[in-house]
Amino acid sequence: MVAPSQSRPPLGLHIQPACLQHKYIRHANSNHIFERPERLRAVLLGFAGALARLEAADAAEAPKPEPESDDLSSMLSSLSLGSTSAFLPPSHVAIVPPPTPPATPGQILKHHPAVQITHSPPIEAPFPFLPKARGAALPSSEYMKELYTWASEAVETIRTTGCEFPQDKGLNAGDLYLGPGSVLAIEGCVQTVCQAVDGVCTIDAAAAIQEPRTPVQNVSAVPPRPSTPQADPTPAPPAYNKAFCAIRPPGHHCGEDEPSGFCYVNNVVVGAMHAYLQHDVDRAIIIDFDLHHGNGTQALVMPLNAASYAEDLAMAAGKPPSDLRGLKGQRRGWKGFYGSVHDIYSYPCEDGDLDLIKDASLSLAAHGQYIENIHLQPYDSEEDFYKRIYPMYTALLDKARLFLRDTEADPERTVVFISAGFDACEHEHQGMQRHNRRVPVSFYSRYTRDLAAFADAHTGGKVVSVLEGGYGDRALTSAAMGHAIGLLGREGAPSWWSVEELDNLERATKKKKRGGKLAALPPDLTSTPHLARAHALLSHFEGSAPVTPAPSVNATPQATANGRMTLRERRPRTYAEDTDIWSSSPRDTGRRRRGAATTANTPVATPRRNADGKTEDAYPSPVSSPTAVPPEPKIEAPAQPKLEAAPVQPKLEVPSEPVDYASPISEVSDASENPKIILKIPRVTPPREEDVSSVANGAARAPVSAAPPVAARQDPPKVAPQAVRPSAPAAPVPAPSALPKTVTTAPVVAPAAAPKLEAPAKASNPATPTTVAV
Repeated sequence: MVAPSQSRPPLGLHIQPACLQHKYIRHANSNHIFERPERLRAVLLGFAGALARLEAADAAEAPKPEPESDDLSSMLSSLSLGSTSAFLPPSHVAIVPPPTPPATPGQILKHHPAVQITHSPPIEAPFPFLPKARGAALPSSEYMKELYTWASEAVETIRTTGCEFPQDKGLNAGDLYLGPGSVLAIEGCVQTVCQAVDGVCTIDAAAAIQEPRTPVQNVSAVPPRPSTPQADPTPAPPAYNKAFCAIRPPGHHCGEDEPSGFCYVNNVVVGAMHAYLQHDVDRAIIIDFDLHHGNGTQALVMPLNAASYAEDLAMAAGKPPSDLRGLKGQRRGWKGFYGSVHDIYSYPCEDGDLDLIKDASLSLAAHGQYIENIHLQPYDSEEDFYKRIYPMYTALLDKARLFLRDTEADPERTVVFISAGFDACEHEHQGMQRHNRRVPVSFYSRYTRDLAAFADAHTGGKVVSVLEGGYGDRALTSAAMGHAIGLLGREGAPSWWSVEELDNLERATKKKKRGGKLAALPPDLTSTPHLARAHALLSHFEGSAPVTPAPSVNATPQATANGRMTLRERRPRTYAEDTDIWSSSPRDTGRRRRGAATTANTPVATPRRNADGKTEDAYPSPVSSPTAVPPEPKIEAPAQPKLEAAPVQPKLEVPSEPVDYASPISEVSDASENPKIILKIPRVTPPREEDVSSVANGAARAPVSAAPPVAARQDPPKVAPQAVRPSAPAAPVPAPSALPKTVTTAPVVAPAAAPKLEAPAKASNPATPTTVAV
């Protein structure tokens, strides 16, 4: 390890919850959008993992105190199987509450001085804008007004044209999106960076956690920051001199008057202008390591340098120097150094635009310009990277030293800004790493540590790091872990960010399927102290309550609330059971009131009955404090439908008397209460012997004369219905050979028509269903 954490001030960690308001609303599918503010969780996970490892390393190196007494009883009394310690804040970082957002969205975009200077053409004299200059006017950015309009009218514009950006602007809508919440997110980024600048540049420790000096008010869209204790009015050393801003959207692609590459406001340049206006910091060193060239930052720094250089030439020609005084002496013009390590084949140079390629390859230290660009190079192994490639990247620091010498920089008036992009990490997904220009994870630890050492030597240790690129969760987590360790001037071990360790870290901090909150620590990881600590730190960073880890299978049974250990947990009696909550008199505790609550956290389970017929819980409820709890709402079972008896089915009966084919097929009796359907089945009469004999001998039939008149059909007399009984078997029909051969010819009778099926008359009883004859 490099230096013990006790000898260094903590790192200021700035988390801005308003960034989550920046959402893609063009349509439901946003899988093609690489940049999402939700990825900030992976960055915070990397910081949690780094701090957990550093705390474990410090604890291992710290000398263990000798016990004061060897008394066995005193040693045993210090043991507690069921004790749980409260959450301990991290010792290496100071979590800075977010600044209060403006009462009306858009105030910062339209009126913040640093934003207006950054995104406006450079004004002439006096330049840059000096708040106390006579006759000086604050520039107004037209682009900021357009940006506010695009975001606030995004819903209606998308409904009309399908895109929130004007079609005549020529913007690439594939890597840009806005919504109504984007204004809060972008303004939150500006406030957070300015707050970090205030923290590292102020002498008063209380002012280190104050918000930017732009007057703002509270708004309900973002949770307000927690109150901070009153500081000692006497001057104190800074609470921190290095800060990291976990913010999105990024900013280093945004130029003067148009957004680009997910960037809408150049956060780093705004921070540099804020440091100049509010803290008289007139020299800024901007180091940008990212897969993509920060073309927007370079395009903003160069005009500012040119205006300051022109003022120097005028003064050299005889112009009297300004008599304005700043906070730290005579006011000077702002000058900045921009150095970048990036991939020349990736955006914005991927399409082969010659002007962009020239800008991304510029190396200039003349005419008041201090620009240095270095391209990422492939390597064979990590050993090859540090032997052959890494010295090329550290050449930026040599160029920065030249800038400090030529511009007569004052350490008290100089700040190092880092545009920290993590998309060149070896774990970045292939969709972004199309040209395989990567760096190992250890690069972020070692390179950041070199930058921190440079700041300690030349700027009084003042560093403000701002998150830029990084679009894969594992790349963000591992690179942020190394970056945090480097900002603290420490050196991590390669095993800390190995693939196996990253797998465990991601598994230990999974989110719940519903709600997206941090889940409990898996049981098999509770025995790993640094993973349990990283889990608790991430919960602290996200502002949620500590999540109770799932019990380990190898853990010692915990003591109950009363300090006694039991073989099984019994359901505790609560105040609501022992006392009638509707009156002050004690109640009968032998039987619980229906619907009364047992414990506020008791799970809902299907009750079961014991041998006495009383209901009991399916499983014991957790231990609760003996406080009155409100009764649960009484749940009444829905009324069961009234069951009625089915209607009596009609009884089928067959008359005992035979009927002919012309008889009715059915008939309904007069009984209305119990209707009966009478089936009148005709009985077949066997043929006579003489008829069969005549047919067998082939006797000629007698001619049939005119048929006698058919008498009118008469209905048979009604016969009282009888119960159906098994009928006697019919007489067997004799064989044709056994019949006599002489028979008389019987007259031919036409067959009767088929019986007509009719439905019986509808019974008068409405409860009896209508029966259809079969």
